[in-house]
Amino acid sequence: MPRITPIPTTRVSDTLAQQRLLSQLQSDQIDVLRLQQQIATGRRIQVLSEDAPAGLRGVTLQRLLEQKQQIGTNLRINQSFLVATDEALSGISGELAKARAGALGVTGAVATDTEREAVALELDGALQDLLNTANQVSAGRYLFAGSRTAQLPFEQRGNYIRYNGNENHLQSYGDIDLLVNTNVTGDEGFGALSKAVVGTTDLNPVLTAQTKLSDLNNGNGVSVGSIEISDGTNSSIIDLNTAHTLGDVVALIEANPPTGRTLTVEITPTGLTLSLDAAVGGNLRIKEVGGGTSARDLGILAESFVGTGPIVGGNLDPRLQLTTRLSDAFGARSYALLDSAGGDNSLRIEAITRGAALNGYTITFVDNVPSSGVVVNPTGPTSFEVEIDSGASTGIQVRDALNAHAGFNANFTVTLDTTLDPENDGSGTVVTSTTGTTAHGSGVEFDQTSGLQILNGDVVHTIDLSAAVTVEDLLNTLNGSEADVLAQLNADGRTISIRSRLSGADFAIGENGGDTATHLGLRSFTAATKLADLNHGLGIHPNETGDDFIIRRKDGVDLRFDLSPASSPPASVGDVINLINNHPDNQLAATRVVARLAVDGNGIELVDDGLANGQLTVLKVNNSQAAEDLGLIPVGQSSVTTSPAASATATLTPGGVNNDILFTANLSGPQRNGVQIEFLDDAAVGLESVEPFDPVTNTLTIHYHSASSTAGAIAALVTAEGTFEATLDTSVDPANDGSGLIGALPPPAALTTAGGTSQVLTGRDTNPQEVKGVFNSLIRLRNALRANDEVQTDRAVALVETDLTNVNFVRAEIGARQQGVEVLQTRLADETINLESALADEIEVDFATAISNLLTRQASLQASLQMTAQLSRLTLLDFL
Repeated sequence: MPRITPIPTTRVSDTLAQQRLLSQLQSDQIDVLRLQQQIATGRRIQVLSEDAPAGLRGVTLQRLLEQKQQIGTNLRINQSFLVATDEALSGISGELAKARAGALGVTGAVATDTEREAVALELDGALQDLLNTANQVSAGRYLFAGSRTAQLPFEQRGNYIRYNGNENHLQSYGDIDLLVNTNVTGDEGFGALSKAVVGTTDLNPVLTAQTKLSDLNNGNGVSVGSIEISDGTNSSIIDLNTAHTLGDVVALIEANPPTGRTLTVEITPTGLTLSLDAAVGGNLRIKEVGGGTSARDLGILAESFVGTGPIVGGNLDPRLQLTTRLSDAFGARSYALLDSAGGDNSLRIEAITRGAALNGYTITFVDNVPSSGVVVNPTGPTSFEVEIDSGASTGIQVRDALNAHAGFNANFTVTLDTTLDPENDGSGTVVTSTTGTTAHGSGVEFDQTSGLQILNGDVVHTIDLSAAVTVEDLLNTLNGSEADVLAQLNADGRTISIRSRLSGADFAIGENGGDTATHLGLRSFTAATKLADLNHGLGIHPNETGDDFIIRRKDGVDLRFDLSPASSPPASVGDVINLINNHPDNQLAATRVVARLAVDGNGIELVDDGLANGQLTVLKVNNSQAAEDLGLIPVGQSSVTTSPAASATATLTPGGVNNDILFTANLSGPQRNGVQIEFLDDAAVGLESVEPFDPVTNTLTIHYHSASSTAGAIAALVTAEGTFEATLDTSVDPANDGSGLIGALPPPAALTTAGGTSQVLTGRDTNPQEVKGVFNSLIRLRNALRANDEVQTDRAVALVETDLTNVNFVRAEIGARQQGVEVLQTRLADETINLESALADEIEVDFATAISNLLTRQASLQASLQMTAQLSRLTLLDFL
């Protein structure tokens, strides 16, 4: 309502009356101007101060409307990408159906090579069409590259196709708090990455002071709060809210013990160990405070009193991170702390290698003033006594004595421990009450030097991991290699996995002469591999009855094997290895054939070190395919024979001419490696002799006369003895005729034989992995048709049928996403209308009310002007 400033009717001054009239005029003019602005702009509020509550609500609504407008833009763009993706995939089903029909049309004996080649050429064209589709671009981004929208997703690599994209989805807001996927990755649409070779080994990082609390309990972390520690009399409340690492927790606990006490906290490889100072007794207990879970999460909750301790905490199971050092993974080295009373004397005994085998070794100090200083004496297989001068021998002396002891330093090293005493210099003395037992050893010592082999396609890549420091370095080395693989840290926080990027290729991970792949748990062919999974899931095919294959040893003995269902068939590769090694006719060490996993690469390997000169052979029996399916015999062959093993040799080169002798063992294999051929200058002239070979001492002794014995004479005697064949060596002296004298030989006058090798038959890797997708299926189908391989053709046709199903599912998912976007768009339109209506109610003007108020205010202004005019005309005559 317009306000009217009353004019006083009492006696007032002219100045007051003028001020009152001026104020009324100004008020009327402001109200008229405000109403005119509202009618002109349609806005009830021009500045927030006019109606602060409504203005704030309007600002919020306006911001929400702007967000909804951007979401609408997002949804339109998302819909366009989904439509483009659906259109790109629409032709794949047709291509796959055509490929399947073409292959089925030329399968069987009636089809000719020309007909099969024609279909193979069609498949070449289909592959190129699918490659173009997979690399399609929409609105400046590749549709199937994952989040690498500027990276060409697929490229031809010889006979294979490599995927360069990733598995990440591009996400966009479909509503204020709703993210929706806007793309289909190359792996989802086409099948671009193989099934992962998932590590079977928990890399098991050890705890350190730098371990983050958020990484504990396999990444579930620690709920930091307060804990109460009591010694049975006094208690201390310790607030852990400022702790971020395990070292922070240790520092806070040790800095806040119960009054008058000392708390010692040790970080073991797996958890925490807490102890009270034992001098004054006490009863240690750790409780939660205020319903928290900090003590439980740290594994140190102990609601019952435990004396002075220790409280041995539970396994905190830290999560593997990219930054985890490899030196902190794969378990822990066993260790013990030797801490005598006083300072500067603490020693840390640590195993050289990881593992539990060196747990339980005991080291005890005994007082026995030795004349030669500190002395170490083994007192059992796992115990040592250290003789010291109690209170006089120093930590450094004990350290040096233990490190110098051959029976001790083979497994352990001793260092000055600075955990509790950072200034420890070893000058402090030790006492006889000190003892320690090694513990906490676990895992394996990682073979980081051998590397591993990755077969992908036609190339075996040797990956050197020796320079890797952290898990991320290891993954980067694998991903940066030319092996076309994707290595990742798994979501379980314990293992890693490797997948192939190469469609159409066989993919396998094996050893490079060591244990690297096994320690990482990444070997693709192991003893646990199921026989049903071999040969791309085709398994093995033993005869229903009767033997399947024979292993003929070097000594000619046949070992027969029946893998048929009637004979409790093996289920895994390990079962086959055990079947061979446990054969009742294969138990003598001198003749035994040993089955194992291949030392290099993959496959079953047969090793014959027997004392015979034959050749190791594997033969089919009854036309069984089992040996072929196991990789022991090449496909299409009935047998396979190893090359002859090398024999151990040694060469005598006395100096001069015509006197070099080559000694070659008459038995092939490694059995004659390390034989000592001794030359004794003790024979009379013309009475040279050779003692019979001594298998116990592994020695062949030759008696000769340095001034008369010739190389030829000695060679003849050795050959006649029969263990070695001695021939005149002409490699350096081509004219060597053996007439030269042996002469006086410098000590030691003996040769050591070497170079004998086992007979090894390494089977084929029959468990290769592959990328399951449209490119792989068509490449496999094309290759099978050209090879006229009906078994692989049938398998490839089945793969194509699976791809058809997968593509239809992907398209169905895209359709569902499109429908979801349409629903969001409809909902967004309704929400926008409601928001605009609410905004209008808050800040927009009611024109009818505004016009009515304007007319009223104009009338008020006019009245004010008239009143002003009347008052301004007053003179003295008006009062007469």
